[in-house]
Amino acid sequence: MYITASQYLNNSDKKKLYTGVFHYTRPVRSKHDKNIEMYGLLSVKSEVDIPGANIAKFAWDGLVDGFEYSKADSTNEALKIALNEATRRIKQLITNDKNISDHGVDINFSVFVSGSSGLYVGYLGDCDIYIYKKGKIVDIHEMLSKKGAKTAGLLLEEEDILLASTKGFVKNSMSSLTGLPNSKSILERLDDMAHELGDGEGILIFTKGEELDEQEVALIESDVKIDEKGEIVVEKKEVEAKAVRQERRFDLKNWFLPLKTFLLRIGEKVSPMLAKLKPLFEGVKEIFRKVWYSIKRISKGILLNLNEKFAKQRWYKKVSAKFSQSDINLARKNEFKGFKVDGYKIKNKKIERFKIAGLVFLGIVVIVGGAKFTIDQKEARAISKQANEIFSSVETSVTSAEEKARTDRSGAEMLLFKAQSELGNIPEKLGEKDSEKLKQLEGRVLGIQDNLYKRVGLVDSDGSIESFIDTRLAFGEGSKPQDIAIYQDSRANEYLLVVDSGLKAVFRVSLYNKEVLRLSDPDRILQEPTMIYTGRSGIFVVDLKVGVVRAEYDSEGGFKPFAKLTGLGIDNIGANDIAEFAVLTDTDNVYILDRDAGVLLKSNNFGTGYGLSFGYIKEESLKQANDIMADLSVYILTSGADGLKRYIYSYFESKQIPARLDIVGLDGEFKNLTYGYTRGDLNYDLYVFDSEDRRIVRLVKPIEGGGEIRHPNQAVLRNQYVYRGSREKVFENVRDFVVNRDQKTLYMLDSSTVWKIRL
Repeated sequence: MYITASQYLNNSDKKKLYTGVFHYTRPVRSKHDKNIEMYGLLSVKSEVDIPGANIAKFAWDGLVDGFEYSKADSTNEALKIALNEATRRIKQLITNDKNISDHGVDINFSVFVSGSSGLYVGYLGDCDIYIYKKGKIVDIHEMLSKKGAKTAGLLLEEEDILLASTKGFVKNSMSSLTGLPNSKSILERLDDMAHELGDGEGILIFTKGEELDEQEVALIESDVKIDEKGEIVVEKKEVEAKAVRQERRFDLKNWFLPLKTFLLRIGEKVSPMLAKLKPLFEGVKEIFRKVWYSIKRISKGILLNLNEKFAKQRWYKKVSAKFSQSDINLARKNEFKGFKVDGYKIKNKKIERFKIAGLVFLGIVVIVGGAKFTIDQKEARAISKQANEIFSSVETSVTSAEEKARTDRSGAEMLLFKAQSELGNIPEKLGEKDSEKLKQLEGRVLGIQDNLYKRVGLVDSDGSIESFIDTRLAFGEGSKPQDIAIYQDSRANEYLLVVDSGLKAVFRVSLYNKEVLRLSDPDRILQEPTMIYTGRSGIFVVDLKVGVVRAEYDSEGGFKPFAKLTGLGIDNIGANDIAEFAVLTDTDNVYILDRDAGVLLKSNNFGTGYGLSFGYIKEESLKQANDIMADLSVYILTSGADGLKRYIYSYFESKQIPARLDIVGLDGEFKNLTYGYTRGDLNYDLYVFDSEDRRIVRLVKPIEGGGEIRHPNQAVLRNQYVYRGSREKVFENVRDFVVNRDQKTLYMLDSSTVWKIRL
């Protein structure tokens, strides 16, 4: 693909702000090497003086290195890795530079990769990215943000324009771009806008291959320079209008465009009013129809009665013959000419006036209704034509994506993105057939996405999701379940454990026959139970008024009564906001996540009681923490794109330290991971729930030691589950979830319902 790139910069003299354009071309050493070009628009801003050029170059080098050294099969995946590497380097730079760390730095960039397979776009932070396509300007940045994605593939065709700028520059000027008739006018307006760049603002424009004439080449060579750092810089010059813009001739189309726009706006304002009056016109029309029908029916009835009674009378035959031979209109005109009997003639005129007024009104109604009907039909045909043109293009893209889904994932993703972008331009008020066609195409797109991203739709009809129990019915009135756990007794029977703050109790539910048992608490220790965890010696419950309590296992597979634990009273714990807790290791050490302090507290079990809690892991990000789980590593779930955090024990530092864990195969990014589940076995999958997207994500954990090595530092997507049934508010108030031992069924506590989900 031959791409032309144009760039304009106005760098500020202030050392607090820097904007740069970067370009990289992959060296082609053999015929097997792919021709790749990368462009980037980077801006750096801080409250204090900073080496902006160095920071931008540092981030750009991270992008290039991440892209070149990635082993991804597709350009899109390589670009994602490049963005992650640039993010990592930026974080490293902030951590290592005290001045930047203390005052902060705002780094935003957009990056574009051009190759034989197409054009790919990615971004970090805030920027403007738009594409002009088929007469419409689409906000790519907003579209990606809504989908939680950072990269996308684009198909740049003739007359298309891809443009990116520093935050707000293009967006604030959008009113001057919309309504322009073609891409040439857009480029002319962008050329004018380039001379209005403020401090630290820049714009980058891409068009599909078009040879430049000598005058344009000379103009670019005179303005563009490459500095010592390899950055493309456009020098700011005072340029006369005639040196930049050619003299424009009067164009009838450009003159008529504002008038056309004005008339269309008038039409848009009048149409709602006519639409409101349409029911009135229809009502009046129906009234006249009924009145006319009644008159015809009554007249017909009178004539039939007269014929039956007087048909044989001689006088009636004469009158009928005379009436049938006379001109009714002429008779009415001459009948009362020159006569005035008790105002009868005047009264006749009044009736005539009412009749004329009624006919005129009826005519107006018919004309207006007919005109509106004609306009509606014309508009419907135009909408249908526009929709079917888009349907045809989408059909082609979807068919190609279906063919490429198994062999070329990146190509299929690019075609799906193109299809979704076009479907977003489908006009409203479609007819029944077009609506059905739209529904079919959306279904095909969703099907391909499900295949690519391993999505499983949960519906009630096929048994993939069903209500296991409702605690209000199973436990009793006043039930307010808070948390759920699972355990297996000595006979290999599995049970759910549900802690209920409303009934101040813990209930055991058999997975085999749903039998419910309330655990013994004769001393009424439980006052406000909220969280539960199964340990080696029994089950542990966090009570917000009492602290951590335990019900030990008995010899028959049941539980002893609840008892308080020495050292784990609510005052001993010292946590202000307990987000979650866990009981880990063979000695049942207790770990409590204090969200207020941003720390994971640990309390060791000494047999006769528990020691004072101390900070085991402390990080600022833990102030957004939601859940904790562990195998050989400790996993903490937080909100944000990097919401799955992993920690491993460092024998060198004698503490838990952050460990890298990349998520592979997931569409988009995490938004808010609220709950998770796994077990100590590394072959047991890791499950997380994203409350924003309402999806369950199932990941294969890495194995990084021993005889088997499996994708180290990577959690690979196995499946993700989303609800597509007919019920409302499913997964809206999730409390927690667990998975049985053979990983065939997931049990999710959602409000007062426990869902049984087939995996």
